[in-house]
Amino acid sequence: LNTKGQLKKINQLINELNTKFDYGVLVNGKRITDTSQMDWSKYRTLPIEKFAKEKIGVCWDFVNYQHAVCKKNGYPDKNYMIVCRRSNKPDDILTHTFTIVEIGGKKYWIESARWKDRGVHEVNSYKDVVQKLQKDDFGNKPYDLYDFNPDGMDQGLTDKQYFDKATQNLVETSQNKRNYRKII
Repeated sequence: LNTKGQLKKINQLINELNTKFDYGVLVNGKRITDTSQMDWSKYRTLPIEKFAKEKIGVCWDFVNYQHAVCKKNGYPDKNYMIVCRRSNKPDDILTHTFTIVEIGGKKYWIESARWKDRGVHEVNSYKDVVQKLQKDDFGNKPYDLYDFNPDGMDQGLTDKQYFDKATQNLVETSQNKRNYRKII
């Protein structure tokens, strides 16, 4: 496919994820869309096929799927996890994973799990996404940003297993030290 065709295919993917998929988790066959009440010890990442069939997941599952589609179509992608403390409590953190895909020499942030940012957005680099996340959710709170390869991370990982794998390669920190402990 040419650049226009590749971009059309990415837009179709994101449109499908944004219109046919729910944000939430699947625990013992039960769909939970209010994740504020979720017992995260029961969370497991969904295999790509199950995610596509059940049409539900959290940002971690969405990124795993987006990566699989990009890889299948030969689109270079980079995947990131941002970690920010919400309060002074060591276990009160916020995470978000996101994908940037390169098409025709341009970079695009593809987003499906953050409802207010759903879509395909041209960016210069991951820094544009981090700046948007800081403005909307993190404020001036310290954060750490990691890049990771989602291959195999869709195979029923616990939240701790996923978190540990996604946070091995620090790309950027807003201070000179990591701003959280691995607590999940």
